[in-house]
Amino acid sequence: MKKKSTNAMMAFTETHELLYRNKLIVERTIVQKDVPTNFYSYEYEGNRLKKEYRYVDGKLYTDKTFYFNQKQNLDSIVSEFSYVTSKTVEIFSNYDTQENKVRGLTVLEDLMPRALSKNNYLKKTTVTIFENGQRTAPNEKKWDASLFN
Repeated sequence: MKKKSTNAMMAFTETHELLYRNKLIVERTIVQKDVPTNFYSYEYEGNRLKKEYRYVDGKLYTDKTFYFNQKQNLDSIVSEFSYVTSKTVEIFSNYDTQENKVRGLTVLEDLMPRALSKNNYLKKTTVTIFENGQRTAPNEKKWDASLFN
């Protein structure tokens, strides 16, 4: 898959190579100028994404775990990094009752969290937790429900 733009000022230099198994993405390789720069592997429980591993230069860089609630919506993502002892927790909340129109479009990396849920989250809170238990102040993003109608 190659990103393209009709805007001459915006040029993409990367290609995404995807490997599927049972209609699920199990590997993603990002190639820039014929050189693989990032490699992702994915694990599932049934058809639900459970883990994402990101490798840079052959070394594990990020380990993400995905948690879902009983309504089939993404509850949170916990990211652990190989280069620091902290964890980042992204909490998704305030779901609407509308059908998620981008559900399943996990091929688009930027839409991955939104594409995993049955409904649309209207709030995302990000917190970093350090090894000693200290937390950063929550960083919140909110969306208006009218965006998803």
